[in-house]
Formats: sequence, C-alpha cells, structure tokens
Amino acid sequence: AKTTAAALATAQTRYRIPDVAIHPQVTKYLCRGADLMKSGMRSFPAPWALRQSKGVVTVSVIGNPMVCAVGMVDRGLFREYCYGKKNDSTVVEA
Repeated sequence: AKTTAAALATAQTRYRIPDVAIHPQVTKYLCRGADLMKSGMRSFPAPWALRQSKGVVTVSVIGNPMVCAVGMVDRGLFREYCYGKKNDSTVVEA
C-alpha cells in the first residue's frame, strides 16, 4: 500500500495518470473487488505513458468521464508491455 501511495503521489505531481477505459457491464464486478482483465478493457495506455507513470493507471467507464478506480498494472504485464525483448517485433494489444 505504501508503494502504491508513493507512486500515485509522484504521478499526480508530474503528469497526467494514464487511463484504462472499461465497458459499463464490467463495473459491477470491478466494484465488488474483481481484478480487471483484458476482456473488460476497451482502451489501454501507450507503453511510454505507463513507463512515465510507473504503472499507475486510472480506470473509467466508457461514457462517464469520472474515474471509478486507481491502481497499478501487474508487474509482469508492465515489464512485458513496456520493456519487451529488444528484438521482439510482437505488439501487445488491449
């Protein structure tokens, strides 16, 4: 919790936190404590935006400009998506 708070404080002072947009039906499960999965995401930040925010993202619902959650991207996904293999030409899509 301290790591998330520190990263969030740093992210708020330097730049805008990248946003993950989700489908409205996903909010029911997200508000009940479920982890956000790829199938519920409709947009995902660019790798440079995630690197800049150190993995902190906001979550908002399509059609509603207000943020409904703030969290950290899983470390494994963060490393794979932002710092993939140098010779790897594959693209990770959300």
